[in-house]
Amino acid sequence: MKCLAVQRLFAAAVALGALAALAASPALAEKVNFREMMQEDTQETIEKLNLSTTQKAQVKPILQGAITQRMAVFEAYNIKPGEPPPPPIATLIQVQGRMDDIRTGVHTALTPILKPDQLRKADELDEQFREKYRSILLAH
Repeated sequence: MKCLAVQRLFAAAVALGALAALAASPALAEKVNFREMMQEDTQETIEKLNLSTTQKAQVKPILQGAITQRMAVFEAYNIKPGEPPPPPIATLIQVQGRMDDIRTGVHTALTPILKPDQLRKADELDEQFREKYRSILLAH
């Protein structure tokens, strides 16, 4: 239990640093469009899960809704990637909490729709995408 708490704290610290780096880098805003990246990742997820037609009809709105929610969080906290000044740490902590809530909500919504192996794959892809965003943000 304690190890999990430390892992989550570390992950939050990395994400907060990434958000601060993003907000402080004007050049990055021109190069990275997170909404488009999330759309592409949603499409990749749908393709890699080998969903039935019925599952696709149920899963796609959930994943699309998550994109809208994530972008709304940035807007609600007035975080504009690439524009100074960077948000205060307290704001970044709140944003991370909201993003975690969205992720949990997506997982909960997908659980009754997907088969266990599909859900595991969806979780793996989600983690890969999170790492991709972190690496992009930390690289700039």
